[in-house]
Amino acid sequence: MGIEEIVDLKESTELLTDGKAVVTLEFQQALPLGWITFRNSYSATVTVRHRATALDPWTTAIKSRLLMPHPHCIEGAQDPITLSYQMVPSGAFDRVKEVQLELRQPSPHWIKFGVSHLHCFCQPDAPIDDSTLQSAQPSSDVGVLGNLHSEIHTLERTVSAVTSIVAAIAPEFLSVEGGHDTYRIDTLATV
Repeated sequence: MGIEEIVDLKESTELLTDGKAVVTLEFQQALPLGWITFRNSYSATVTVRHRATALDPWTTAIKSRLLMPHPHCIEGAQDPITLSYQMVPSGAFDRVKEVQLELRQPSPHWIKFGVSHLHCFCQPDAPIDDSTLQSAQPSSDVGVLGNLHSEIHTLERTVSAVTSIVAAIAPEFLSVEGGHDTYRIDTLATV
């Protein structure tokens, strides 16, 4: 199956006092969560909590991950970030229905903070219902052009997903070409 982006999710943000905001992601069903990628927007730290059902208590998977080394300075303020299932205890992201990103910014220099370009991806080769993924197949009564359009759309989203992951974990391999969201992935050396 490869890496699949989760597209059927609800996102809500709650801005709290004292430099804290909470972004909640709710998936249509419990899924094996692989990665959460986003672009930081002046958040100093992120804590990730998750649960398998709405009745379960929240479990902390990643506590106070540093996003900005010095909250009063701009370093790290707009970096791409990837949070991986490999960063959490084994099996913690195998069945996730909801995720909370608790963002903190103690500095009074940044009035607004949060995340943007938020994407979630399943663990590779995990068994899941394809209806929640971006590469869901069209019904058989769609004509040849519809299938071609769907394949192109799937390819575009796959390239976008891979670019998001590369931007987060190896931005030195990306270079901007032309527009704001147009990237070229340079040759990656294998280890």
